[in-house]
Order: sequence, then C-alpha cells, then structure tokens
Amino acid sequence: MSERLEKQVEFLDRLIQLTEQGKVRWRNQRTEYWFTTELNRFAYAIICRDEDDVAPYLFRVFRLLPSGEVDTTMLEEWMWNFEGDDHPLDERLARLYRVVKRATIGYSELVDGMLQDISEIDGLTDGI
Repeated sequence: MSERLEKQVEFLDRLIQLTEQGKVRWRNQRTEYWFTTELNRFAYAIICRDEDDVAPYLFRVFRLLPSGEVDTTMLEEWMWNFEGDDHPLDERLARLYRVVKRATIGYSELVDGMLQDISEIDGLTDGI
C-alpha cells in the first residue's frame, strides 16, 4: 500500500470513529444521498453517486475560507474503485456512508422509538 493510500485509510478510519462517537456531525446537503460536515480547515462530503444507498460512493474535500464559508473548488475526490479488487478505500467509503446516514437520520433514536412503540402495544395486550 502506498504512503498516500495509507494516509487516506487512516483518515477515513478516524473520521468514521469520530462520527460514531458523535464528535463529528453531518447534515444532508442537496439530496438524502449527499452529506457534509465542516471541521476546522476543511469541509467534507460523502455522496452516494447513483442515489440508491449502494456503491459507488464519492468522498470530496473542500477548503474552508477564513470567513467560514466553503470554497467550492474541490481539492480532492476519493472514488469507489471499479476494478473489482478489494480496494482499501471501498470498505471505508461504504462504512462512512452508512455511519453518516444513520447518524444524520437519528437511527438509534428511531429504533428506540420503534421498540417503545411495540412495547406499549405489547403492554396493552397483556391484560386482554
């Protein structure tokens, strides 16, 4: 693995971990398949290219201006590998997309609410 690829893998692993911990917050941008976050120096986007929640995924990097606005000139794009090999970025891009989507829609809260919903019905039917 090249040094560049190693750094990309390390970056994505850390970004996934921080997102899972709730330290990096994402929001929908443009469509339900496009998510962005802004950190200190850069803004990032994870996108499902075909808008169907499956690969290919794109990861884009933009510079933040001193004003806090995003410079729309893309600095970097990491794209799903189409060669059929197990490329190290593929798994990470897919995982990042899933983690971000779940965090953005409040998946944990959704499931908790669903369980509470069914528990309330189950509790109501115990005496019947």
